[in-house]
Amino acid sequence: MKRPLKVKCGVCGKKHRRKPFCRRCDEIDCPCGYCPKRLGKCSACGGSMREVSMIEFNVNDYIFVKLTDAGRAELKRQHDELNKEVHGALGEYIPPVEDSDGWSKWQMHSIMNRLGHMMLVGFNDIPFETTIRIVNS
Repeated sequence: MKRPLKVKCGVCGKKHRRKPFCRRCDEIDCPCGYCPKRLGKCSACGGSMREVSMIEFNVNDYIFVKLTDAGRAELKRQHDELNKEVHGALGEYIPPVEDSDGWSKWQMHSIMNRLGHMMLVGFNDIPFETTIRIVNS
């Protein structure tokens, strides 16, 4: 279930839905770090603080991605490699179902397992577009 995280503030004692992060170093400001009243300069690097909202996400939840040609080719390659090892027991390759806009449904852990090795900084042939849709359950 996805919902904003509430954290008890060590300064004011209230529960806050947002955590302030530094714009420069992305560190949570200490000692309190959770109290919106304390936004200002980051104690680690001196950068200005920003608020971000957070949600809980289970890696078993579903997401939608738009596969690229490189991603489709990698999935077929993985199928063919495994099919070769099991002497054709898997049968013909069946590509993932995509809707009319090209979105396909995956569990987060599954897509990370199957295509995560291709998600590298500077890698031109990424397996899916970087914008994903998270199913709100």
